[in-house]
Amino acid sequence: MSEVEVRNGPRVTLRAPTVDDAQPLFERIASDPYRVSAYCHVDNTGSARVLERSGLALEGRLVRYGMFPNLSSEPQDCLLFGKALR
Repeated sequence: MSEVEVRNGPRVTLRAPTVDDAQPLFERIASDPYRVSAYCHVDNTGSARVLERSGLALEGRLVRYGMFPNLSSEPQDCLLFGKALR
């Protein structure tokens, strides 16, 4: 699962996203906001690969940032991806 957040726009949760799911979403929301960012669990290589192939760049690792109740009751490390749109 990945969280996608649009600066000055909606927050969307993608479950098991594919490039086919993510790319149209980014194109649809790109008409208004300045930035799109997304994060996924540090061990979720599938989601990380989809976010990179969708045009987002890896910006860093967020330590103890995201809650993943299916994994732990403690905050987990996440990878942050983003793209400035204009």
